[in-house]
This record gives sequence, structure tokens and C-alpha cells, in this order.
Amino acid sequence: MSSMFNDDRWKMLDFPQLFRTREYLSRGITRHGLYHSDRYRQVLPGVRMDLECCDRCPVPVWADNDWR
Repeated sequence: MSSMFNDDRWKMLDFPQLFRTREYLSRGITRHGLYHSDRYRQVLPGVRMDLECCDRCPVPVWADNDWR
């Protein structure tokens, strides 16, 4: 089975993992680490990103940094 992302119009890029702030304990993060570490930056209220763990996602080749 072919995927729509297997042609030259897409590239795979790594992005920081996003998670809900309330999930910090299940991810093994302390409350102090969540709020005082540069690793877990706030994206929106209630949403953080983990700068050391990445997810690989397809992105169109025409997309610039502003689009991403």
C-alpha cells in the first residue's frame, strides 16, 4: 500500500512533542521541572512542548518556516 507522503511533494521533519500540562506526572516530569526548566516551553495555556523529544511529521516541500 502506498502512502500519499511517499512522493517528492513531501518531506519528513522532526518537531518537538506537544503535551497537555496536566499530563506532566504521567510523563515522569516533576512540577518543578515543568515550570522551571527550559526543556518544557509553554505553547498555549495548558499546552507545553518537550524540546528533547521529537515527533516526525510530513510537511509539504513548498511550506516555509512561517507556515510550519
